[in-house]
Formats: sequence, structure tokens, C-alpha cells
Amino acid sequence: MNSTPKNKSGKIVRTSTSVSQTTWSAPIPPPNLLADYDHICPGAAQIILDMAKNQSNHRMELEQVAIRSNYKKVLRGQIFGLIIGLSGIIGSIFLGYNGHDALAGTIATLSIGSLAMVFVLGRDKQTKSLAEKKI
Repeated sequence: MNSTPKNKSGKIVRTSTSVSQTTWSAPIPPPNLLADYDHICPGAAQIILDMAKNQSNHRMELEQVAIRSNYKKVLRGQIFGLIIGLSGIIGSIFLGYNGHDALAGTIATLSIGSLAMVFVLGRDKQTKSLAEKKI
């Protein structure tokens, strides 16, 4: 059984097929492809360039919003932590002054201990986040 294709005269026919694929990972296509777009639809290259520029500006604006939001969140957390810590220390001083030494010691220990724990856990989370981004 011969599976080689032949034409009507009995000669062996050879065929070949090739596939070509072009990819890019930049926001805009390579110059030759931009020229092809512009050839098919005049002005298309400028539209593509404008879209890439607008997308880049939009992404930078979103990053600025995220940075400002994160800064405000961190600042708010520090202010609340200061208020909680000072409240616990002032409350324990007041209780100690009025003869409730055990309760004053407990509140002071819990206030300072909880703030220290939040600080340590926050640093650990930050360290893990940085390590994941480096991978």
C-alpha cells in the first residue's frame, strides 16, 4: 500500500504547508505591523498609538490613587493605634493612682502587648509580601 500522492500522470506530488505566527508583548505592535494597519485603514496607526498613550496615562493615575489610598490607610491605622495605646496607658495610670494596681498592670500590659503584636505581625506580613514580589 503506497500512500505517496501522485498526479494523473503518475508522478509523485509533494506539497508543503507552513504556518507563521507573530506575537509581541508591548503595548503597541511593531512598526511594520503599524504600517500595515495604516495601509488598510488610513489613520489606524495614530489611533493605536493614542490608545496606548491613554491606557498608559490611565494606569499611572490608578497607581497614584492606590498609593495615596494606601498611605491614608496606614496613617489612619497609626493614629488609631496611638489613641488606643495612650488610652490604655492613661487609664492604667489613673487606675494605679486610685489603688487598683492589679487592674492597672493588666490594662497596661494588654495595651502595650497588643500594640507590639500588631507591629510585629504587620512587619511579618510586609516581609512576606516583599518576598513574594521578588519571586
